[in-house]
Amino acid sequence: MSTSTAILKEALSDSLPLIAGMLPFAFAFGVAGTAAGLPVAAVIVMSATVYAPLAQFFVVSLYSTGVTNLCALLGIVFLLDVRFFIMGVSLLPYTKLQQGFLKWLLPFGMFDGPYALVLDRVARRGYHLGYHAYTYLLVYLTWVLG
Repeated sequence: MSTSTAILKEALSDSLPLIAGMLPFAFAFGVAGTAAGLPVAAVIVMSATVYAPLAQFFVVSLYSTGVTNLCALLGIVFLLDVRFFIMGVSLLPYTKLQQGFLKWLLPFGMFDGPYALVLDRVARRGYHLGYHAYTYLLVYLTWVLG
């Protein structure tokens, strides 16, 4: 078995409980977004580009009450998700020396659950860029597809 396949299997195994717990919330967000009057495509695009479930639920809630000012809604997203910046900084000792494009995509995948999995992996077996990327990708795809 190649190293990449073994790392993918490890990431998938570690991510399964998170994915199972996240899927109902992804479905709920889809229902909430469409119930608020957003087109299905807008809900999917929001999930794919914002990738911050708490902020997404909050924005949909505000939108459903008549708040449509884009700057205000984006400001809320920023304030709710500033913690991701701090989480990303904590991973700099591992990611700053990495080569290639993944180094620049990883901040987009920053989210509470996968972040915790990566930190746990660092404590157990050390840092691995592939594990980091696979974990983020698996949970991201779950959110968007859900």
